[in-house]
Order: sequence, then structure tokens, then C-alpha cells
Amino acid sequence: MKRRRKKRSTKQYAVIAFYEKNNRWPAPSSQNVKERHLGEWITRCRFIRNHSPEKLTEKQIQLIDRIDADKAQKKTERWMANYEMLKDFVEKEKRWPSVNASEPEEIRLVNWCLSQRITRKNTPKSKQNKEHIKLLDDIGFHWSSNNKRRTWKESFNLVKDYYARTGQWPAHTRDPEESRLAKWCSKMRAYKNRTDTSVTLSPGQIKKLSNLGFDWTNSQENNRRSPENTNRIWIERYHHFCEFTTNNKRYPKAKSGDPQEESLYSWWMRMAYLKRKGKLSNERIHLLDCIGFRWGKGNE
Repeated sequence: MKRRRKKRSTKQYAVIAFYEKNNRWPAPSSQNVKERHLGEWITRCRFIRNHSPEKLTEKQIQLIDRIDADKAQKKTERWMANYEMLKDFVEKEKRWPSVNASEPEEIRLVNWCLSQRITRKNTPKSKQNKEHIKLLDDIGFHWSSNNKRRTWKESFNLVKDYYARTGQWPAHTRDPEESRLAKWCSKMRAYKNRTDTSVTLSPGQIKKLSNLGFDWTNSQENNRRSPENTNRIWIERYHHFCEFTTNNKRYPKAKSGDPQEESLYSWWMRMAYLKRKGKLSNERIHLLDCIGFRWGKGNE
């Protein structure tokens, strides 16, 4: 126990030194190995603080509280900066950002608006940020997304335009619109390759996509998922999982009605499956064990 406490103290001083040098806290999704390890240590300590605080020293708890306070402050500052950008845009253009925009700044505002709608929809009323909602209401924000189902032709044309504009096929990224197009592309591949038999593409549809030079494979390269990017995404999911279990005092449910929670449930089951098959790295198993990860529903 003393050895473990000493190790945590060493990490604690390393985290503080990192902050003093870089004026920011270590990120668990960093590509720098040393920084990533410090960021992962913060995540583990945060989990321990919320579940077994007696295992941490008072200084370690104070450090995690300080990090969380800084994180909350920066999150608020980013939100306000985006809000002011949206407000200025509406006042200047006399309209709301369009999903058909080509300007990077307007596209960014479209995505931010979408994230506000999703956040409000998926957050219990008692936990919603009433101040943010009021600020958006004051400028006449539209809370309905008008995200109607697209026809095959509409999706095809959007993918066609995207490819003509970027020279790449849509990938699963943080951009909601690009991810939506990437999902459609994945479905087309699955339908043609018969890994999904729920829909059969017509010869005409296959020909249209083939004439575009559509890539019917689903390689890592085509999805722009480098090993570094894959690891970053895993760390982010790990971090989200930790936050969910900490905030809700339970594990995610399969049929909660919340897409984000259901996605975390799928990730939980996926990790358990990969471990059973021997396809999960020892490093990731260790990270999950550190938060008391339950390896399957039977351990609930």
C-alpha cells in the first residue's frame, strides 16, 4: 500500500510539473506517451476519488478537484466563445447557419448548434444548463433539428459532392454531417458485399456508385483510422465510460433510450468480448481493471 501511495505521489508531482511547463493539464488522448500516461493517471484518480476517496491523499484529491475546476472553466469559456460567434453570425447574416454551407466557420457553427440540440435532448431536465438554454432562447435558437430521413438519391448526391470537394470518402469523425455520410457509405458497402442482407442494392444504384469510383472495401486507410487515431478514439471512449459510471453510479444500459448511453453499453460489451477472445492489449486491460471494470453483464 505504501509503495502504491508513493507511486501516486510521484505521478502527482509529475502532473503538476507538466502543468507548470505547458500551462495545461496532461490529456489521456495525447499521442505523447508520457503525457498520455499522466492523463490516464488523472482519469484513474478521478474515478477513485468518486468511489473510494480514502485511497487517495488529501493533496491528490485537491489536485483532481483543481483539474476538474479548470476543465469546467475552460468548457464554459469555449461555450461562450461559440455562442458569441453564433450570435454575431445571426446578427450579421440575418439567418441561421446552413447545413449546406461550404465556409469552415459556418460549418463549425452548424455542428455546434447540432451539439446543443443533442445535449439538451439527451440530458435530464434537472441536469440541463438553464443559463445556456436561456441565452440561446434569447436569440431565438431553433431547438428542432429538422433532421429528416434522406432518400437514397439525396444521400448519393451529398456523398458525390463531398468526394468532388475533398477527394476523399466521408469518414467517421467528430463532424456530425460527415459521420452521417460515412454511415451511409458503410451501409452501401454492407448491402453490396452482403454482410447486411436487409436491403438489396439495385444494379442501377451499384453502377452509379461504381461510376463515382466508390471504394467498396472498408479498409482502415479509407476510414483514415491510423493506429494513433484509433488509440486516441479508444482513450476518449474510456474517458467517457469513466465519466458515465462516476456521474450515474451505475453501468450503461442496453435500452435506456439515450443513444450515448447505449453506445457506451455496446463499448462495454465489446471490451469484454475482445478480452475473452484475447484481442485486447494488456495495457488496455490494465487501464480497465484500474477502474474496477466489470467484464460482462454477469458481473453487474
